Amino acid sequence: MLPRSSSTMVVHPWQKTHLRKSELAHLIKHVNRRCPAVSPTTAEKEIATLRTVWNWVIRMKLLSGPCSVKGVIYPQGG
Repeated sequence: MLPRSSSTMVVHPWQKTHLRKSELAHLIKHVNRRCPAVSPTTAEKEIATLRTVWNWVIRMKLLSGPCSVKGVIYPQGG
C-alpha cells in the first residue's frame, strides 16, 4: 500500500505536482515537454499509466475524483 505522503507525481526531480491538484493543463504540459524526446505513443502510454495508478489510488480511498486525461491532444507521430 502506498503511504499517504507519496501522493505526488514527480515531473522532474526538482519539480513536484500534488496529485490532488493535477489538472488537464498539467498533463498537456507534460506531453508537450516529453514529445520532442519520445514518440507520441510513448507519451500516451505514460498518461495511460498515470490513469491506471490514479484509478487504483481511488479504489484504495487515498484520493477522490476522476483523473483529468480527457482532452489531452498528442502530436502526430511520424
